[in-house]
Amino acid sequence: MIHIAICDDDIQLCNQLEDYIRKWRKEGRKLEAEVFNTGKEFEKALKERYFDLIFLDIIMKDCSGIELGRFIREELNNDSSMIVYMSGYGDEYALELFQFQPFHFLKKPFKIEEFQAIFCKACEKIQGDTGIFEFKSNRTVYRVPLKDIHYFEGDNRRVKIVTGTHTYHCYSTIENLFSKIDMEQAGFIRINPML
Repeated sequence: MIHIAICDDDIQLCNQLEDYIRKWRKEGRKLEAEVFNTGKEFEKALKERYFDLIFLDIIMKDCSGIELGRFIREELNNDSSMIVYMSGYGDEYALELFQFQPFHFLKKPFKIEEFQAIFCKACEKIQGDTGIFEFKSNRTVYRVPLKDIHYFEGDNRRVKIVTGTHTYHCYSTIENLFSKIDMEQAGFIRINPML
C-alpha cells in the first residue's frame, strides 16, 4: 500500500489530483490518498502517520511548504518520504527547496499528464524500496523505514515494533515478520529468549 498526502489550499486542485489517484486505485493499484487543505492540519497528521509520497504546495495561508519540508526532514528526521513540491512561484524558492531533497517540482498550472508522469515514477520507486517495513496494527497499515526500527520483540502471536519515537504492536509472529524481510541484511539479529 502506498500512502499519499496532498497538501494544498487550492481545493479544486486537490480534488483533481485525488480523482486521478482514485482512478489508479480502481485499476487494482494499492493506493491510499489523504487531502489536507491547511499546513497545520497536515503537520498534525505527519506526527501521527507516515506518508510515502507527499504533494506539497509551497505557498499556503497558514504555513509554507518550505516550513513543512523542514519539519519532515529535520524535526521528524524523515528522509524517506518523497516530496513533490507544487507552486506557481518555483524559481525563487529553488535553492531553499533543494535542502529538503524534493523528488520533483511541479510548476502551476500543470497538465495532468505532467502529474501522471511524476506520480508513476514516484510509485515505481516506492514499490521497489526494500528499506520500508509494512505492517498492520489496529486496522491501520503502517510503513516504517527499517533504519528507524530499533528492535522487534515477540510474545506468542503479538510483536512489539520499537522506533525512536513510537512503539507499535501487531498480531503476528517473529517468524512471519522475518519471512517478509531479510532481517539479517537489514541489520537485525535474533536472540533466543530461552538462553
